[in-house]
Amino acid sequence: MGNRPEPTARYRSTSLRASETPRFDNIKLNSKHMKNLYNLWLMTVTLILASACTPEVDDVFEETAGNRIEKAIAEYQNVLRKASNGWVLNYYPSPTQEYGGYTILLRFHEDGMADISCELFKADKVCSSSYNVENSAGPMLTFNTYNEVFHFFTEPANALGIGDNGKGMEGDSDFLILSCTDEEVVLKGKKTGNKMVMHPLKAEANWIDYLQSIKRITSEAYPAAYEVSIEDQMMYKVTQRYRKFILTNADGSKVDLPFHYTTEGICFSQDLALSTLKVKELQWNQEKMSFTNEHVRIKAVDLPKNYIRYNQYAGEYIFIYNDGGTEVPVTLEEELFNESYLMKGLPINLRIKYNAVEGSIGLEFQETADGIRILPWGIDSGGVISQMKGVGLTGFLKKTVIPGEEGQEGMNAETISLYDNGQWGNATCDSFIGVDAVSGDRIIQLPKIVGFYRVAK
Repeated sequence: MGNRPEPTARYRSTSLRASETPRFDNIKLNSKHMKNLYNLWLMTVTLILASACTPEVDDVFEETAGNRIEKAIAEYQNVLRKASNGWVLNYYPSPTQEYGGYTILLRFHEDGMADISCELFKADKVCSSSYNVENSAGPMLTFNTYNEVFHFFTEPANALGIGDNGKGMEGDSDFLILSCTDEEVVLKGKKTGNKMVMHPLKAEANWIDYLQSIKRITSEAYPAAYEVSIEDQMMYKVTQRYRKFILTNADGSKVDLPFHYTTEGICFSQDLALSTLKVKELQWNQEKMSFTNEHVRIKAVDLPKNYIRYNQYAGEYIFIYNDGGTEVPVTLEEELFNESYLMKGLPINLRIKYNAVEGSIGLEFQETADGIRILPWGIDSGGVISQMKGVGLTGFLKKTVIPGEEGQEGMNAETISLYDNGQWGNATCDSFIGVDAVSGDRIIQLPKIVGFYRVAK
């Protein structure tokens, strides 16, 4: 191809040895280069600023977050008020749902007042409270004024002594609104975090009849012990307390299965996994004393022949103590949950517990709303006093004949002989003493308790 001319020094290529590196420290920019770089930088900044100021971006956020929440609040209030016959709320107090769920009926009025009824109270009882839908990290339904229903679940010192002191049942009266439509409102308890659902009550439904239907099932399903069968094979045994079943595993561990009563039976707070099945609702069958669906049956265990139901203990009695030397007319009044009675007639009202498994009643350690501790007292054990929960007396209702005086017929009566319940170790409870929790003063003494009797009906 002929000889190529040797490149001039200006264009001569060079190769770097491995030990050499290119050097740029001798390269210098003249004023023309500097001006071009400055113009390029200025153009880039101008384009960035211009793009940040374009009106198209503002269209994505036409409303502020505050405006959107206010709009949702107005919409949710309208939905709540549109349900002319109100809403059915499946209410679960306690973060652990240890007391199960309860049915509350709510009707929201335009004037900011709400009607409130609950299956725990008399069916015709309607409480009133102001309510509001406000912004608290999102729309929140809140009940602002005292009402007996929510107060019962939220009061730290529960009227029935349920829950730890200072906590009560730990219920909610403020609810974050997760979703809200005409068909369903999903709430989240602000304190418990429990998810609760409201659905509109049918227009033709009567509040009293609706609650009576629920109360009827709670009354009929009174036994405390049940057997769980799947496809007619008995799998588990459970006990009932409050609004939950307690399942005991083979290793002795226990699992709570919270539910709420419906007009047809029960509904679990979440799908219940039994073997390969998922169970949400069961219907009550009074004839078979069981909650059932096509695959699962939760049937009450057959009760002893002489089993005494909760309502059979209520009524008027003569309370006997001081080894029979003192008799006082008292009344045992039924309380909520079929778990206790309020004994009236003494200077202090006492709570008598009902044991649904055995069908017995008992007087145990307790603290009244007035701050008086009713303490088990063992006179025959050297006068010792206990502050242990569960220690006390127990007994069963029995029919008997009280002998008459000479020449007179005996009297048919019902008696309850009280005796130590075996929870005090080596000591024996035979008496009770009431002490002021603050001052330590003795308020009442009930030495050598015998029990109750009344004339048979």
